Amino acid sequence: MTGGASRKHRLAGGAGRAIMFGFFLAGKPRPVGGKLHKWTFSKNPRIDAMKIRYKIWLEKDGKVIFGKGRDEMFRAILECKSLQAAAKELKMSYRAAWGRLKASEERLGIKLVESDGAKKSLRLTAEARELLEQYEQFEKELNDFLQKKSKALGWDKN
Repeated sequence: MTGGASRKHRLAGGAGRAIMFGFFLAGKPRPVGGKLHKWTFSKNPRIDAMKIRYKIWLEKDGKVIFGKGRDEMFRAILECKSLQAAAKELKMSYRAAWGRLKASEERLGIKLVESDGAKKSLRLTAEARELLEQYEQFEKELNDFLQKKSKALGWDKN
């Protein structure tokens, strides 16, 4: 993290799950009235073009279950119908893709992919598709909220 402040927040996601995310702001924020969630900035033109950036992922017991990388991997599996082809599409090794998939399955306690039988292709389970949809919907809603908040605070002039 260079040139900015960060603050991590943890939200309970139920059933032992948690969502971790951090906000990274350019500039030097100053707390107002002793409250950390309110910030003021000088009339510096470099600050006028600030944007809120974030990363969001799901964790269980401090270990990653799902995030942007797994989202991309699941989308590639849907498209390619093969873990090897999905890994190649994402420019990662098959072993890395397999390891991440198996780690998520173990941490969730459910299967995320299944073989299509005769065609020897791979597909996401109903649970994996639901997780993918929920993650993408949450990320979209969070992005919309942060854009509105950024404009309301005068940080994003677009």
